[in-house]
This record gives sequence, structure tokens and C-alpha cells, in this order.
Amino acid sequence: MSKKNFQISWKLLKAQTLNYFTDPTNIVLNFVITSVTMLSWIAFKPVGSDGFSSDPFVLASAIAISQIRNSQHTFTTILVDWRDKKFFKTLSQTPLSKKMLYSSMFIFNWFINFLMFLFLFSLAMLFAKQRNVLARIDLVPLIIGFILNVILSNLMALVIVQIFKNRDIATIFALISYFGPMYLLGLGIPWNIAGQIKVLNIITYLFPHRYTINLIQASWSGLSANMEFPNVDPNSWLGTHGFGYNGHGWWLPALISAVWVIGFLGAFIFLLNKNYPMHFKTKKYQNLSSYNLHKNNINNIKHSNSLEELNRQIQHIKRERLKHKKQSKYVSKVKKTKYEENS
Repeated sequence: MSKKNFQISWKLLKAQTLNYFTDPTNIVLNFVITSVTMLSWIAFKPVGSDGFSSDPFVLASAIAISQIRNSQHTFTTILVDWRDKKFFKTLSQTPLSKKMLYSSMFIFNWFINFLMFLFLFSLAMLFAKQRNVLARIDLVPLIIGFILNVILSNLMALVIVQIFKNRDIATIFALISYFGPMYLLGLGIPWNIAGQIKVLNIITYLFPHRYTINLIQASWSGLSANMEFPNVDPNSWLGTHGFGYNGHGWWLPALISAVWVIGFLGAFIFLLNKNYPMHFKTKKYQNLSSYNLHKNNINNIKHSNSLEELNRQIQHIKRERLKHKKQSKYVSKVKKTKYEENS
């Protein structure tokens, strides 16, 4: 990466950081609600307490939900906001490439996820029982679960933005797909409570995030080998069915999660092709010399940093255009001569 590109990327990251931490919604929904909910279960309703009690993997659930919040809900709102404010269109008129723009957005998103992981993990480690859980963690499936959860959430955000052009509707769907997992998949209501309700347990199979979250929860509990549910009555629904994968190991929820990822990726590509047909139709002309000539000219104009440089580019384009016309006339003349000779 050149020094100039690095400076541009750094400025984009700084702008996103300022935008994120000055938005009260991000602070409340992500840092405050997630951490307070997690601490409430850990401190006041620990595992094994009377009545409602927390899951032994409540920290893992909190981290997974914070990933959904950042990678899906927040990402959706940023994309919609920048789209409606014509920010993407404005940047397209600058030397900044789309690859660099989206790369900076994904890097920032993953950085915030890592920051939230450190924040929640540090809070939970204040409690001895949470520190004791660390010895049981299945690290490899846990990491796979976290990665799949973030990728799935990012793709869901991209699909939501492509489907819904109305800002309010896109925001509503982003909130539904965030609060649904939060309250029904192990943080707002512990899974040892919600999962025991047969109808609710079956309905949540329709949630794309169920599989990544279950993978994370089972791996955190050290039970990813057969996806059993920890610390429940063996005669209960969860005691009999575990996380709901019929005794199969962590490969099954990982595979289903990968299918969801591929499905949303395919949907995103389809929607891009539908919403921006001309962008994809021009690809078949990319091997033509005239296409590449015009593309290079446009790029040179966009990368001009001064009026003098712009004028030089314009003069160069005029010379190239004149040269191209002469070549075209010469080719036409040769073809005409050959045709007359053959006749």
C-alpha cells in the first residue's frame, strides 16, 4: 500500500471511529445494554441459583450478540446513512477506489468487534466462576463460530441494504434481526429457559444466527464434540436434545452456518446485478481496446490533483482520440480495398 493510500485509509478509519463513538445509540445498545445484561445474569443469577439462572456460556452469548449488533445492525445503519447522504456517490468522484473504501469499513467493523470482545471479557473475568470456565473451552470451533457469526452478520447487512431502499424499513429489519437473537438465543433470556419451550426452540431453527451462536455456546462450554447442553435436567427437552443437532458434533452447525453465508452471498450478488445492471453488463466489454482506453482516461482524470494536471490529461485524451480516429479510417480503407480486390 502506497503512503497516499495509507493516509486515505487512516482518515476513513478516523472518520468512522468519530462517527461511531459520538452516536449515543451505539454506546447504549452495544456497550451499555449488552454489558449490563451480561453482568446481571453473572452477578445476580449465577448458574445453579434458584429460579431463573444464567447459562454457563453467558459471556460467549454476550460476545456473539455484540458481534451481531456491530456487524449487522450498526453496519446496516452506516450503509443506509451513507447511501442516503450520497456519500458513496461523492467518494466515487475522487481517486479513492471502491475496494479501499469497503476494505476500511470492514476493517473498522472487525476492530470494533475485537474491542467489544476485550471489554466484555474483561468485565466477566472479575468473577471467579467465569475464569474457571476458560479451562473447558474448545478453542478451534469457538474461533470458527466467531468468524462465521461476523461474516454472516455483514452479509445480512449488505442484503438488507440492497432490498430496502427506504431507510426506516431497512432499520426496522436490522433491529428485528438483532433483538430476535438477543432475547431468544441466550442473552436476554437464558437458553436454559427459552430453549426448554419446544415451540420456541423449533421456531428459532429459522434464525440464521442460531447455528453460529449455538456453535459458540457449545464450544465455550467444552461440549462441541456432541453439542450437548450443560447443567440441565437430563429428562428435560434440552437434556434430551442438547443444542438440537441429534448428537452430531460442531461440524453440523458450522456447515449449516456456511450454507447460510453462501446463501446470503448469492443473494447479495443477485441483488447487485438486479439493482445495478449496467455495472455488470459492461464487464463483457472489458477486453475491448476502446473500453480500456476510455476507462483509463476516466481514471486519469479522477486522479488529477491540480488544474494543470487536468489540462494535460485532457490534451492527452484529445491526441489519443485523434490517433484512434486515424487508425479507424486506415483500417476501414484497407478493408474496403480488400473487398474490392476480392470482388
